[in-house]
Amino acid sequence: MSNLVRFGVSMDKQLVDMLDNYTKEYHFANRSQTIRQLIQEQLIELGNENDESEVTSVISLIYKANTTLLRVPISPYPSIHILTNLTSHIKENVALKILVVHGKNKEISRWATEIMKQPHVVGKISIVAPESMVEELAWQ
Repeated sequence: MSNLVRFGVSMDKQLVDMLDNYTKEYHFANRSQTIRQLIQEQLIELGNENDESEVTSVISLIYKANTTLLRVPISPYPSIHILTNLTSHIKENVALKILVVHGKNKEISRWATEIMKQPHVVGKISIVAPESMVEELAWQ
């Protein structure tokens, strides 16, 4: 964060205890780091609601290794850029594919759904960061 702002937060003791437990469990150095991380995660989730927002996402697929994944062209989704495409065998007959993509939330969601609805494929889309967060990190 380029310009740190200090502010006070009032909350119920039970909630503070839960925050402290979370801080310890996930090895944050202090409450500030924990709160910052939780707020960023929540803002990313809220960013999911805007179909036109630019996001960087991870699409995870697990499928039978002998399954030929059908090609799902990205040409109907002009905003999508595939940044990474990694495939690894996690068992002899099970493969894991990780795709890192950037583009409009709506287009990524539709494209990923086309891939995930194939037989013998289990998948998940995770929004890693909205464009605003990527830009902020680039300028730090």
